[in-house]
Amino acid sequence: MLASCRISSTVGHLHKPDTLKTVFISGPYSSDPELNTSIAIRIWIELYDHGFAGFCPHLSYFCTLHKKLDYDEFMKHCTEWVTRCDYFLRFPGESPGADAEHELAASLGKPVYFSVDQLLAGES
Repeated sequence: MLASCRISSTVGHLHKPDTLKTVFISGPYSSDPELNTSIAIRIWIELYDHGFAGFCPHLSYFCTLHKKLDYDEFMKHCTEWVTRCDYFLRFPGESPGADAEHELAASLGKPVYFSVDQLLAGES
């Protein structure tokens, strides 16, 4: 059973930062969830260190420890987040799901990058 959480009264004072750009982190997952989640987390940290707000769907790995997630339903959630992010970063590895996310991002005109260095240089 999950512990209950109390939300601080300061939450109402939080505001969305104007300067943070969002990055959807995409790459293989199913072939090796633990390894691929670790890779995605390292990318997230690097983005964080450079002032970006990364969205890392690989963190769902921890949710799967509690509930089996339906692949198609999960991909609907991922595609929703792709539409909301400013940038798209695809890390290497074979993945039909990441390929579909990449195709969607490109079709929406999102800048697509293949490394954090490339994103920082602005070379899509």
